[in-house]
Amino acid sequence: MGELITVHDYWGNHVGISKLGKLYSTGRLIVCEPYSFEGEDMEENANTPETYFAQ
Repeated sequence: MGELITVHDYWGNHVGISKLGKLYSTGRLIVCEPYSFEGEDMEENANTPETYFAQ
């Protein structure tokens, strides 16, 4: 149920936070577990899942 994907937040030309997410056939995307390719400490956001809806 749902495809596991990686979601990237882009800030200009810089890739910001990358997160794991599950994309469902209904277009619903559940995003969780923020992490950074830079190795930055994203612990303060680790327990704040976000929900996006595809348009």
